[in-house]
Amino acid sequence: MSSIIEENRNWEKRLKWDKKCLQGAVWKSFEEACDVSLSCVKPHGALHVREFVELRCWRGSLDGRSFLHTATSLPYEDQPCGDVLDGLPPPSKGFVRATTFPGTGAQWTKQTPLGGSAICENSWEVVTVTEIDPKGRTPMSVINRAMNMSLLEVYQCVTKRFSSFPDDGGIVDTQPSTAVQHRIENKSFQFAL
Repeated sequence: MSSIIEENRNWEKRLKWDKKCLQGAVWKSFEEACDVSLSCVKPHGALHVREFVELRCWRGSLDGRSFLHTATSLPYEDQPCGDVLDGLPPPSKGFVRATTFPGTGAQWTKQTPLGGSAICENSWEVVTVTEIDPKGRTPMSVINRAMNMSLLEVYQCVTKRFSSFPDDGGIVDTQPSTAVQHRIENKSFQFAL
């Protein structure tokens, strides 16, 4: 499990397999597997490059069978943490800074073999909830199309990277779920693998 967390958390490793990311770096690390990360996702269709500044956290379960990765934006304009985040960079010139809402994240759960079967022996179920406001002036219909394609690419990258992962086995699902929901009024999206 720790190797999967490291593959997602360490930007040097993640940029090798996550094809939607243009760049990423940890701006500040905290104890307990938390950090502030600056990243940019590649343009997709009519959706231009988006920049994210997020507080990211990873927590393993007590039974050691799952972990939760959560993220939320830290807006430059409103730094409620005082000295802890002094120097947080303003939005980069030419990039649109998107907002990741609290509650965004993924839960990875190691599957239990059924009746001694080896089918799920090295498999994981991954459930992702994403609620993002991409900002900018792009029409919502274009954003919806781009987000659907982007989420499918995320699924494909994760499946390709971790289906033959040496320590922790593969992903359970071989097809993305139909649990893609658009909440137009909030410009947010939900996706479950």
